[in-house]
Amino acid sequence: MAPAPGDWRFLAAPSAVADYGEEKAPSLTLRCEAAQQRIVLVRTGATAGSALTLRTTFGARQLAVGDGGAAALAASDPILDDMVSSRGRIAIEAPGLPMLVLPTWPEPARVIEECRS
Repeated sequence: MAPAPGDWRFLAAPSAVADYGEEKAPSLTLRCEAAQQRIVLVRTGATAGSALTLRTTFGARQLAVGDGGAAALAASDPILDDMVSSRGRIAIEAPGLPMLVLPTWPEPARVIEECRS
């Protein structure tokens, strides 16, 4: 499947953030919450109480969605390693939204690395 339109962007301050999509309308955001040692994934349009399905080369996992379309993972969660090591693409599925196919560029890995240190 072809990647969704857009690009990855990385911001280092005040905390590490990578988002994917059009510049003013990202489809997915990965944010480090350093004090809690966690990564928050926000799928634009996802609803609280649903689940995001994260698909990598190594398998799939459902993540519970809370307020604002956000799913939180411990920075040490192995699914994050699977995500950045996936061969070429990952997919994010959310009920009622089109599947989001994303290239595995370095920006998400930077967020994860910074959150782990």
